[in-house]
Amino acid sequence: MSFRVFTSLYMGLFFVSASLSSCSDDSTVSGTQTNVTIPATFTERYDGVVWLDEDSPQDVLYYISIQDGPKIKIINWDAFEDRNECYELIEGVRNSYGDKLTVIENNLDNLIIEVEAPSSQPSRFTITLTVTNNGNNGILKSRDSETGEELFTGNFVRSSTKNPCL
Repeated sequence: MSFRVFTSLYMGLFFVSASLSSCSDDSTVSGTQTNVTIPATFTERYDGVVWLDEDSPQDVLYYISIQDGPKIKIINWDAFEDRNECYELIEGVRNSYGDKLTVIENNLDNLIIEVEAPSSQPSRFTITLTVTNNGNNGILKSRDSETGEELFTGNFVRSSTKNPCL
């Protein structure tokens, strides 16, 4: 597996938290009380959003999606002409490859996760996803957790594509 594909698979690495908090604003409108939930974390804000790697080659497109919940789930997939290859990371749970996702930071505009991937080199890396342009673009940076060396930087855009891996 090439490093780019490997890193793309782990980009699902953008979003996780075991205990999520939410803010609510109780306000009265014309004598009626309404509850307005305001996202407090990256995973709440971008739950279910699909992101496309702008630099994907013509023959395969790289996607990432985040699912918010008690355990955050990051799903990425490669879309080939005839099939999709799905890869999933769930916070605190080892997947079939032995890889495990840990959330380092999950605030409104950034998600920082660490992936422990025993079968890869490096075996631990940190991924940071930052959203810009009113939530329409994302920048993913991957670094070796031990040396700090930058491994990959990718630019992502929101996509209307449905997640085939759910």
